[in-house]
Amino acid sequence: AGILVPYPHATDDHQTENAREMVLGGGAWLFSQKDFNAARLAKLLQRLAKRPRDVLRAAEDARKTGKPYATKDLADLVERLALVKGDTHSIRTEKTDEKGATDE
Repeated sequence: AGILVPYPHATDDHQTENAREMVLGGGAWLFSQKDFNAARLAKLLQRLAKRPRDVLRAAEDARKTGKPYATKDLADLVERLALVKGDTHSIRTEKTDEKGATDE
């Protein structure tokens, strides 16, 4: 679960789009930078403190919404495309574990 305040000037406002996906999945609360302030944050935290089940549910929803292997999946896709095009110089040489972490 998370309280997200995306940087509005990120390329193509991608942070807001990613944050919206988490909110739609039930795993986060979203504030725009212009609307974010201490009073609003305090109000949300007070509400969540009274409803711990909402936080636990959001944490579970965030796990369901997240893509923990996204980096590895993207690297695998690039490798497959490189092999199709015959570019064997692009192939990773380090070993990765099941979560996509390298051994380096």
